[in-house]
Amino acid sequence: MVEQSAGLSLDEYFDLQFDGSGDVASVNGVDELKKDLSIAVWEVVNDEIEGQVLTANVIVELESNIRTRVEQDERVDEISQLSVRRTGSGSVAEIDISVESAFGSFNQNINNL
Repeated sequence: MVEQSAGLSLDEYFDLQFDGSGDVASVNGVDELKKDLSIAVWEVVNDEIEGQVLTANVIVELESNIRTRVEQDERVDEISQLSVRRTGSGSVAEIDISVESAFGSFNQNINNL
């Protein structure tokens, strides 16, 4: 059984979020998993493309490496869908991922990478 974990709440730009009282907000359960997966995907993208244009070959490699990294999380049971697309100048990625997890199924769009 996977334990529920809690962590700091981050926005889509990985900046801290604050609650109504001014304290740093926290997340747990599926929201914590989504945050952790966003960070893991960002790390893979950052390590892989480093300003490269996302050619078809780079996208295939990126998808493979993202899949490997996400599947290492014990809270993830299966990745049912994963796609990487070029946006803007061709060196920025937008990722859609569908995950079966200990917390149920969810879809996540990760952009601004």
